[in-house]
Amino acid sequence: MQKISLLIIGFTCSLTGYADNLLLSSVGFASNTLFPVMYACDGKNSSPPLNWINVPPETKSLSLIVSDASTSEPIYHWVVFNISPAVSSLDEGVTQLPPGAKEGKNSWHKTEYYGLCPPKGTIHVYNFTLYALNKKLTTSQVEAGELLSEMQGSVLQKSTVTVSYSRWGWPE
Repeated sequence: MQKISLLIIGFTCSLTGYADNLLLSSVGFASNTLFPVMYACDGKNSSPPLNWINVPPETKSLSLIVSDASTSEPIYHWVVFNISPAVSSLDEGVTQLPPGAKEGKNSWHKTEYYGLCPPKGTIHVYNFTLYALNKKLTTSQVEAGELLSEMQGSVLQKSTVTVSYSRWGWPE
């Protein structure tokens, strides 16, 4: 009985600490699962719905970066920055960002969402990472690497949802 009591106390403490951390999620998929085809290059190629909670009170802006973590050089699928800390979600198929938010350039040098699209016959791992920053970023039309450099030293918290995607069953 004593071991169970200690386990419950440890679990409660863990939940209390967890509630204070920035948490990114989606109603379209869960972390550590296969990414839905509808949001990938084989489907509608539209951005998935994303929402977040527990933004630190001192946050001045949020940044979202979607990247392929399976390659030696990161491939960026979506770069959004200067999202107001008052905003708590991005809808599916975003066509207009919240006021003040900007899109940076993805790896195809475009300011838009580009669906996950690994080479056929492979499975890749992707990260959707939301950053809470203590400043608003001053750049515009920026590449993801430049944005990450400008964010250095300004990240209060971050939250990542990791998914896998494969194009094995799709015809050429």
